[in-house]
Amino acid sequence: MAHMLQDKKAIVISGVPGSGKTSIALLLSTVLGALYVNLSALSAVSCLLGSYDRCRDTYVIHEELLVNLLDNIILNSKTPVIVDSHYGELVPSYHVATVIVLRIHPEELLQRLLRSRGWWTPRKIAENVAAELMGSCTNNAVATYGPEKVCEVNVTGLTAIEAAKKVMNIIKGAAPCVTNIDWLEHNIPAEVLEFIAKHS
Repeated sequence: MAHMLQDKKAIVISGVPGSGKTSIALLLSTVLGALYVNLSALSAVSCLLGSYDRCRDTYVIHEELLVNLLDNIILNSKTPVIVDSHYGELVPSYHVATVIVLRIHPEELLQRLLRSRGWWTPRKIAENVAAELMGSCTNNAVATYGPEKVCEVNVTGLTAIEAAKKVMNIIKGAAPCVTNIDWLEHNIPAEVLEFIAKHS
């Protein structure tokens, strides 16, 4: 079994929408023989979506019910569990081996979202690009699980297979687990910042 799954059963794959979470998490679940759980899909099929928040352009999830359901799924799973979610901090910490946060350069993320998520509003796209720029998923994960359980992987320019290999190296202990990505230290194109300012 992989290095980081010796004592815990769950690996959380986190990151903003458009970072490739689902493709990478599915690949990992196949390689590890793990149960794949998508929290958004689980919420929908389990009727755990509440009212619609028009300001945030998203449904409100019944978090306590989702946490209880997820707790039971992980407890009863005979295999490791790969959890795919940008709100992965809902996974009970006593189940979590590690949280892998996928990071992608805001410029590439903006282009991905504009190209493949056309059903989203510009406001929602701007919100997610800004969240990536500020490292929101990493910050939330560290606040919930502590820095020792959180690892970042830069997936900018990588295919899902290439990114999954980088994640596997961390899980196996062949690569270090670090959180050192700060896009604010990079030159962010003006058009990215202008898009965020215009649509936020």
